[in-house]
Amino acid sequence: MFVRRLFFSLKSQKIDVWDYSQRGEEIPPAKLITDVLEKQIAASDYLIAVVSDNSTDEGIGRFTHHEVKTAILKGMLEQGGILPIVLLTNPPKGWYGAYAEL
Repeated sequence: MFVRRLFFSLKSQKIDVWDYSQRGEEIPPAKLITDVLEKQIAASDYLIAVVSDNSTDEGIGRFTHHEVKTAILKGMLEQGGILPIVLLTNPPKGWYGAYAEL
């Protein structure tokens, strides 16, 4: 619910946001999800990384982890292009992968 409100707010301010959960913006069925994510991030100036219980879960959050990792490899972290929003109720004792760098 938070992400939907955030995206609505950004779009209402005329900020271009890609929301692949919306009709017309979804990832096509025949495409590899990671390929589409990488292409979108390569064309972006910013990534909003919503860090939640689900996104930090190694099983559930594998694609959000991939998004953060891809953005870091693109150099977005050093350029201030990754905007983390932390919504954790139970922060992990140890961050894994790209979340440790973030």
